[in-house]
Amino acid sequence: MNVLQRWWGAQSFRMRIALIATVGLLWRLYYVTLEQPYRILTDEAWYVTQAHRLFSAHPFTSLFDYSVPTAQHGPMLSLLVSPVAWLFPDATAGLRFLIPCFGVMTIVGFAVLGKQLISDRCGVVAACLAALLPDFWIRDGLVVSESLSVALLVWLLVLLVSFLRGPRLRTAVLLGIVMGVLVLTRAECAGLCVLLLAVVGWKLRSELWSAARLSAIALVVSAVVVSPWVAFNASRFQSSVLLTNNLGITLAGANCHATYYDGRYIGYDTPQCWNEAQDKARAISSDEAVQSSFMKTMGLDYAKAHATRIPLVIAMREAWLTGLYRPSYVVYMSALGGQPRWATWVQLVSFWLLGVVALGLGLLKRRGGRGLLDPLRGPIVLYVVFTLVLAAIFVGHWRYRSTLDIAAVLFIASRLADSRPKAVLAVDQPV
Repeated sequence: MNVLQRWWGAQSFRMRIALIATVGLLWRLYYVTLEQPYRILTDEAWYVTQAHRLFSAHPFTSLFDYSVPTAQHGPMLSLLVSPVAWLFPDATAGLRFLIPCFGVMTIVGFAVLGKQLISDRCGVVAACLAALLPDFWIRDGLVVSESLSVALLVWLLVLLVSFLRGPRLRTAVLLGIVMGVLVLTRAECAGLCVLLLAVVGWKLRSELWSAARLSAIALVVSAVVVSPWVAFNASRFQSSVLLTNNLGITLAGANCHATYYDGRYIGYDTPQCWNEAQDKARAISSDEAVQSSFMKTMGLDYAKAHATRIPLVIAMREAWLTGLYRPSYVVYMSALGGQPRWATWVQLVSFWLLGVVALGLGLLKRRGGRGLLDPLRGPIVLYVVFTLVLAAIFVGHWRYRSTLDIAAVLFIASRLADSRPKAVLAVDQPV
């Protein structure tokens, strides 16, 4: 053991992270082989189908009808895997082997972020946690957007640290690019990006004009990144599509009789509600945007008509999010999508352990602890709030925990690191 410790201690920071990332990649590639084919129509079917159709005469069209346009999800993941889909037209499950690359991006991003904030040790601890924790690899075996979005969310924080410690045009442009790509991956992150820039403006209020100008540049760049997708959809649907058509079915599935009154599903969503809402919407129009608008109205009208149940429903959504209510049902539904049952159970237990460790470390009164995670305390708190609000508004899916997981890993890594922060903004220093 001493020999191994001496060998590890002799390695450079880059070599340590390379080793951790390699182990993380190898595990993720092996885990892909453990995934099963999906037994119900899932998001993966949409992403894979659009990747194969991108270079055809029918890009971004319905899974069942080439003549019907679709914007059910953001296009970024399908765009990134489409070259391989074009090279291998018959590849379906094989495209899953590309997704672990995003997991490696996450591991390296945590390493860079930990080193920026605290020390090399913090970066190594954060990278290890990202490599090992199931919440970070369990979706790496499916062609879905979560793995890419987590990597982008981590690297967004890396750029925010650089921006806060020295606002520059180049950093603002990179921020805009990453935010635009993130929005094209998960549309709900658009609001998070705007709030992050607001927090940045507040932290840099001593140089407000420069911060406002560079933040505006970041927003413009992100809008430029998103605009081709918006323009592409402008002529394809009967009503406007800002980013995706997924909001309608999400709200309708989360606000119905079963999710408000049935004890088995209260605070969650069910295929019964999805199917009922879709059948009614298809009877109105074949246009996906019109259907989404109709289902959004259905969901909101139901919530208004049963407003007295909303506090209970929100509480149950948070219980689902944290795995405190009916985790066996989540395991069952995940298995239908191809996820091994044992992996989902391990995901739940590890999340609880992560929470216990974070709580225990938070209760410890460490000297100088107030300065830990500067200057990212505001954005990290915003990541936590974003997770809780997302679950409260929609549903407590475990995949919505990504921003909470990122915050928890950074907090634990910072507490386990012995060093003081490398640099702290003047506005964050205690008076």
